[in-house]
Amino acid sequence: MIKLPTRFPNESIRLIAALALAYFLAAKVGLAFAALHPNVTTAWMPSGIALAFLLLRGTRIWPGVLLGAFAVNATTAVGLEAAVLISIGNTMEAVAGALFMRRFAGFHANLNQVRGMLLLLLPVALGATMFAATLGVYALLLSGTLNAAAAPAAWLTWWLGDAIGIVIVTPLIVCWRRPSLPRSHDAAHIFLILVPVAMALATFIVVPAPRWIENVLVLITFPTAVWAALATGMRAVTVGNFLIASVVIVATTMGRGPFAGLPDVEAILLQQSYIYALALATLLLAAERAERKYAEKNMRESEERFRSVWETTNDGALIVDEAHVIHFANPAACEMFGYTREDLVGQPLARIQPHGLQAKHQAAVARYLETGVRGLDWNGVELSARHRHGHEFPVEIVFSEMLLEGRRHFVGFIRDITKRKAADKELRDSQALFSRVFEASPVAIVISRISDGHFFEANRAGLKMFGYQRDEVLCKNNNDLHIWIDADQRHALVERLRESGRVEGVELKLRHRDGTLLD
Repeated sequence: MIKLPTRFPNESIRLIAALALAYFLAAKVGLAFAALHPNVTTAWMPSGIALAFLLLRGTRIWPGVLLGAFAVNATTAVGLEAAVLISIGNTMEAVAGALFMRRFAGFHANLNQVRGMLLLLLPVALGATMFAATLGVYALLLSGTLNAAAAPAAWLTWWLGDAIGIVIVTPLIVCWRRPSLPRSHDAAHIFLILVPVAMALATFIVVPAPRWIENVLVLITFPTAVWAALATGMRAVTVGNFLIASVVIVATTMGRGPFAGLPDVEAILLQQSYIYALALATLLLAAERAERKYAEKNMRESEERFRSVWETTNDGALIVDEAHVIHFANPAACEMFGYTREDLVGQPLARIQPHGLQAKHQAAVARYLETGVRGLDWNGVELSARHRHGHEFPVEIVFSEMLLEGRRHFVGFIRDITKRKAADKELRDSQALFSRVFEASPVAIVISRISDGHFFEANRAGLKMFGYQRDEVLCKNNNDLHIWIDADQRHALVERLRESGRVEGVELKLRHRDGTLLD
């Protein structure tokens, strides 16, 4: 149930007033083209205005539809009760359409997606409008201004008239909602869209011709409008549709064009069907074109970001297909292997692999493609690579898999770890040298933690001095081994060590394993 808010913000009041005024003025113009009944028109443009307002500004301004519809119908001969029913039906139509679009289209206020446009053109334009047509015709029957025999034709005319208002006016307002000046390509597109508009003018108003020529011209106008939709954008298409619909409605009302001279119901349904079919085709084509251009733009931006990241990263990057052919190499990879990009792309991966690794790699890839079992850790493996000059160097590689044009490709991020390997070797050599010196020293050396005397290491001279084996000392502390005779002496030594960072020439009293004192 729709509840009227007890309080509206000032902005909402202004929007409600603007919507009511726009609805009233457009309705007065529409009633000038009434058909079958003074309150039933071929195209009810206020329906499109109401839906556009609610989509762009929110359903909270629905009272504007109610007030505008009531004001215009109250000034006709149907009476106040019928005017209330008609205004309720128009309000339900606009609110239902707006809620449906927001619920199922996640409305983005641009209609540049095929899904959103389809929802507008079909379930909203042909579904929500049934509320207004049903209540409206019922109100006319209650007022006594419409005969029951004419009710079906009036309902059909009302329904399609509101649908045309939605498919013609709502996209026009939504796409041109920003008050900025048209861009240069908009102006060029509008010029192109004037071609089918000019053909519609010639067909319906300017050129008097036999009926068969008019029928041919009206058929030619349709594919011309489709061509213009393919060549232009959504904004231009909405303008073209509005102008063509105006020409068709005005000309037919004046008794001009291929739809004139026919029985009233037939003429009305033909022009309504023509306008709706034209809008359906052109708007869907424009939405598809806009969606495709947006996807292409996103693709280009994605490719630019991808290339920017891969071109500037310090690690090498290669993309290789199932046949071991290199499809991409970034500058870091080219520099790492000593090749230009032209030397690598399109060449077999074996060009940068050591000879002993080539067959193993190909066998591992074939096994993976067949069984899905990886022969090594893809998250980081150390291998050897071959430079252009022939020397081998160590690399660390992270692998991943991707699909390109429906084919499996492998991505490798490669890091030259020559310097890291050299640093590791230097550290190992330094540790080995320290170990040899440590063990060979004739001076007793013991490494322990200052805080609690926890022993980490002792050389042979130290172990001999205290009479212990290595496994008896490691991970033990002074409380376990009782090496210190006087705990206060150790505490004083520790304090001096903390203050100055080193202690020299201090005489200590320690205890051997057998209990004898060591001076």
